[in-house]
Formats: sequence, C-alpha cells, structure tokens
Amino acid sequence: MRLAGARSYWLGTTMPAGSPHAAPVWGVVIRDVLYLYSERRTAKSRNLAADPRAVVHLESADDVVIVRGTAEDLGTPAQVPAVVAGLAEKYADEGDRQYLPDADPDFDVVYAIRPQSAMMWRLSDYEGSQRRWSAQVVVDASSEGDGMGQNTEIAILAGGCFWPLQELLRQRNGVISTRVGYTGGENDNPTADSHPGHAEAVEVIFDPGQTRYQDLVEFFLQAHRPDLGGELVGSGYRSEIFYASDGQRKVAEDAIARADASGMWPGRVVTQVSEATRFWEAEAQDQEYLSHYLDDKNQFSR
Repeated sequence: MRLAGARSYWLGTTMPAGSPHAAPVWGVVIRDVLYLYSERRTAKSRNLAADPRAVVHLESADDVVIVRGTAEDLGTPAQVPAVVAGLAEKYADEGDRQYLPDADPDFDVVYAIRPQSAMMWRLSDYEGSQRRWSAQVVVDASSEGDGMGQNTEIAILAGGCFWPLQELLRQRNGVISTRVGYTGGENDNPTADSHPGHAEAVEVIFDPGQTRYQDLVEFFLQAHRPDLGGELVGSGYRSEIFYASDGQRKVAEDAIARADASGMWPGRVVTQVSEATRFWEAEAQDQEYLSHYLDDKNQFSR
C-alpha cells in the first residue's frame, strides 16, 4: 500500500470554532491501517476528541497522498505495543527517537485511521527536466453523509511572507489544512537561509464542495500586493500561482486578468502562473507561525 512509504505526516482537524488546524504527527501503516501518535494535551488531540473526522497529508519522495477518515482513540502506547514497535522501526534515527512515545505516559495517545477515501498526487518527470503533478484515486470507500465531501484539491499560492498568507488562507471556508514551504527554485531541501529561486508559498488542501479554486485564487489576489514583482520585494516574496492542472492554470490566468482590469492596485498585476513542482515543507517553527506568536501579527502589514 503506497501509504506505507510516506515519511512526513500532517494531520488536519476541525477546531471547535470551525477553523481548520494542521500539525505534524508521527505515523506508520500496518495492514492498511494508518496509525498516528500524538499527545492528549495538544490542540490536535483536543480537536479529534470533539470531532474525530480527520484528513491526513502524507508525503514520501515523489508522492503526496491525502487521506480522509475517522480517527479512533486506541489509548496509551502501552495498549498498542505493535504500533509503538512499528513507529520505532520506521523512525530509527537517534534524532527521531527522542520524539516517539515513552513506555506508558498517560498523556500519550495512539489513533487509528482506516482510510475512507484517498487521493494521490504523483510528481513525475516528463520531457526531460520538466515536471507534472498527476492525481489518482487510491482509496474510495467513503460513507455517505460524513459531511466532508468526496474529494480534495490542492492549491499552491505564493505572495509575500508565507506567515500572514497562511493565517488568512487557513481560516477560509472549505480549507481543510495548510502548510508553508518553498517551491519553484533551484535547490533541494531549501531552508530559510538557503532557498535560491524558491518562493515562500502556502499549500492549501481544500474541499471543492465547499469552496472553489477560483474563490481561493481571487481571495489570494486581494490578500497581498500582486502588483509588486520580485525585483521590488525579492524573488522569495514574489507573487506566483503554481497550478496542478490545466483547469487551474486557466482559472488563475482569468482571475489575474480580472484583478488587473479592476484597477484595485496602484500598479499592473504581475502575478506569475507556473506549473507546480515539488513543494518543500518549511521548518516546524514556521507552520501556523502567527497563530502561536501573536506579537508578530504586524506581519500582515507587509
């Protein structure tokens, strides 16, 4: 099962107030069931206790899989030793092991998610060095009436510092999860200190049954200064939309033309439209930064 090969896991939950919340988790697949380890005191565990419906973002070398399911609380790690053993085998590096569950802390918890639906996005080479995302349904056993729709889509948007952009996008209706990172540049494994050519971007997982890609793009073009090009704000802060399909490309180009014709901004809208390449997740401290560091909300003024 392709889910088993994923290295990075992001869990999207719904907060009591209705806003989405996404956070990294440790995960392993055993007999086609996805097991996640967390701590009861975290926001994600509190959210799952209130509403166990979940969306998990899994990433390996070239694949991204979005899994929808219902999280079942299996109790403490001591109650599921096979899962703890699987986690320890997968995350065997010394730097990883310090984050895995202890023998029997009461605040640790293991969740089981049996996929109800899953969509795989594969990043594959074609025509030499160019790349293209392709989508494939890998699981489709959704029950009716789960309230979360039958599909998810991905939008990748870059416009200025990714901190405020993520804070704005993650609160939009229909947005399931977001994460910040780098894309469109020259090097692998970019970081805040080394991302030549990359744009700071936000990856948005959304339910098209609740919000349209067009709505997200139009909001994005109002949420930053699309008339400021990379030569003015720096390449990393440039305005760019990375499309995953020809349909997204057409929507983006039309929205940019409308925004430019509206005269909303002092200058001409210079937002670029490019085919999506690999999205490199930023450091953990950058994820949902403004929700954790309220004093830095002056970033919205950028």
